[in-house]
Amino acid sequence: MEVKACEENKEKKRKLDDKERHVKKSEIELKDDMERANQIFDEANKRLLAAIKDKDFKELSIAQGLLDIAKTNLEQITVAMNKCVDERNGIGKKRMRMIDAFIKRK
Repeated sequence: MEVKACEENKEKKRKLDDKERHVKKSEIELKDDMERANQIFDEANKRLLAAIKDKDFKELSIAQGLLDIAKTNLEQITVAMNKCVDERNGIGKKRMRMIDAFIKRK
């Protein structure tokens, strides 16, 4: 019976480890996405300043489009990052429950 319980715990731990690796990978990808969105935002700001200075309404329109894209990307990334944080917290709670259950058995 103890062997079966030990195997179940190993399986749960493996699943949590897999989930944690997935969350870490997602966080890295989201950080890269955040960097790209910030680059778009910076480029849009530069274009916007130049367009205002030159009174170039076509360039102003392009800059506005880039700002909209950057804003949308940043909002989506923020939502995804919050989801990763929630998943990471859930993994931590599950690990604590596993530890508590293990200690109670001993």
